Formats: sequence, structure tokens, C-alpha cells
Amino acid sequence: MTARRTQPVGDLLAGAPLDIIKTVAVAAMVLDHVNKTLLHYCFDTMWLVGRLAFPLFTFAIAAHLVRGAQPGPYVQRLVVLAVISQPGFAIGFATSDPNTVFTLAAGAAIAALLRGQKPLVQHAVFAVGVGAIFTPWLRTRTGLDFGLAGILLPAGLAMGLDMGREARPALAAWLVPLFVGLALYPNAPLALELGGLLIILVGGSATLWLALRFRGRGRFLPRYAFYAFYPVHLLLLASARAL
Repeated sequence: MTARRTQPVGDLLAGAPLDIIKTVAVAAMVLDHVNKTLLHYCFDTMWLVGRLAFPLFTFAIAAHLVRGAQPGPYVQRLVVLAVISQPGFAIGFATSDPNTVFTLAAGAAIAALLRGQKPLVQHAVFAVGVGAIFTPWLRTRTGLDFGLAGILLPAGLAMGLDMGREARPALAAWLVPLFVGLALYPNAPLALELGGLLIILVGGSATLWLALRFRGRGRFLPRYAFYAFYPVHLLLLASARAL
């Protein structure tokens, strides 16, 4: 008797479900960016809602990789988007730091590399990474936005989405410390960090539940909608800030 093959979660997210996840991520991102660039972080609620954006974008990346996106061209498109968006990001946020898409590109590359490795190697990478994240003097949040936790998160999510195909739930367990590490911010009040973690877990789960209600339906966003929206909205924010 042939064993029934479990359908990977990533396969269920083709079409409208993935577009819903991206739409919620974009809405959360815009709220966060407006709060920072124009309102100077006056509203903690907008900041908390903004914590949902990055995990949802990394989820979309993991879903694309699990569903068979070619890693090389995919990472290249993200790098090009990051480079094009950097001037608007630097002006709008008055910073020389790289924008978040650089983190997404690095995360997509790491996820693609790790998916082809043996479980022992994957566990070792996550163990070293998580150990570094929770070692304060290593300052793993410096450099790319969201730091090492953000870089490793797409790989952890890809392992979680792969469970139906490869049955490796132990690898998905690394998501717990990665989400906690993502919610840690230097000098941030503990209440805000805990609130951010709650938004990530509860808001992310609610968004995934909503997205799966639309499984089987075709996508409603143009293929490269986010690639066009991201640099344009940064330029608009930079212009509004200048005015």
C-alpha cells in the first residue's frame, strides 16, 4: 500500500492566500514607516502593528522557495530591489543603514542554501545562530535590519513549510527562539518587546488563518506589485518628510 503524501503547507498558499499575506504585510509596513518618518514614533500602537510586516514578508519568501522558486534569480531580484530602494530609504529615514530588503535577500539566500543540507548541518547552523542572537556582547542586531534573527527566519519558516514533505518538525522548533530574537530591541521597554512578540505570534497566525480561507483561488495582485510599491512608497515618504 502506497503511503499518502502530505501536501506541504507551501503548496496551499499559491494564488490568493499568498497575496493576502503580502497585502497585510504591506499595510503593517506602511503604518510603521509613517509612524517613524512623519510622526517620529509618537504612537506605540502603530509601532506594534508594524512588527507584523517583516515576519509576513519572510513567510512569503519561504513559501516561494518551498513551492519551487529558483533561488538564484529570486535573490538577485531582491538585491536589485534593495539597491533601487536605498536612496528613498536613506532620505526618508535619515539614515545610512541598509533597507530591510537587503535582510530579506540575505535570508532568502541562507534559506535556499540550508534546504539542501543534511538535518545535522541545519540544526548546527540554527544552534550557533540562536546562541549568537542571545549573546548580548555579539550585537547581532547591528548591520542589516532585524539582525541575525531576521536573516535566519526565512530558513526556519522554510523548514516549517517543508514539514509535510520531509517530516522534520524538530527543525521548525527553531522558530520559537528566532521569533523571540526578532522581538528584542536594544534599549526598548520590556512591555514593547513582549507586545511585539505577541503581535508576531497572534497576528501572524490570524493572517495565515485568513489566507488559507482563500486557498484554491487565483492571485489578485500583479506579479511584481511589491517590487514596484516598495521604492515608490519610500520616495513618497521622503517627499512628505521634506515638505
